[in-house]
Amino acid sequence: MSTSLGSPSFAATIAQLGYSQQERTDVSDRLDDVIGYGDPDAIAAKVREHLAAGADHVEVMLPGGDFDFGVGQFEELGPALAKVSTSPADTELSCAPPPP
Repeated sequence: MSTSLGSPSFAATIAQLGYSQQERTDVSDRLDDVIGYGDPDAIAAKVREHLAAGADHVEVMLPGGDFDFGVGQFEELGPALAKVSTSPADTELSCAPPPP
């Protein structure tokens, strides 16, 4: 998770959600509310949680790494994410490549 927080755009998004610089630096437990991590089923559960709370868009961002690492991660996550219901039709689930 600390790799993602090192990304300026991701850190800015977390800041816009009201998390302090200290919480971002210390990777606060409060961030568990918005960031899913762990095995594929745990990540899919966090995506479902966001959708159930009313999110109409959930982005899945992988930790940094090279292209092959990113492809491998998506191959592991794919089956779990495919089981996530994206009803209603206007809900979007997108996946982003690892940050450079």
